[in-house]
Amino acid sequence: MGLLSSFALGAWLDWRQLALVCAGAPLALFVTARFVPETPSHLLYSGREAEAERALRWLRRRTDVSSELSTIHANVRRMREQGTDCQVLPSMDMYIHPEHELN
Repeated sequence: MGLLSSFALGAWLDWRQLALVCAGAPLALFVTARFVPETPSHLLYSGREAEAERALRWLRRRTDVSSELSTIHANVRRMREQGTDCQVLPSMDMYIHPEHELN
């Protein structure tokens, strides 16, 4: 979609104007992503139940999220019992110091 709109707008804009327009999408994402809460499952996995409930209320736009929260609780509990831990994402440290491996 972005490439198609770049080609369409490129017919009327010069390259500088087009670059400014195309830079708007990542900037908007950066600004708005800061206001989106962490996922409720991650928050429950981290032991932050009150934050998880608040995040789920924000995401669902309703006050009663108890049934869905209990389902997420059960899923997190099952993950812990099965030993399927959340995987740690590689960081830049892994590339700077390759002797540190992820286990």
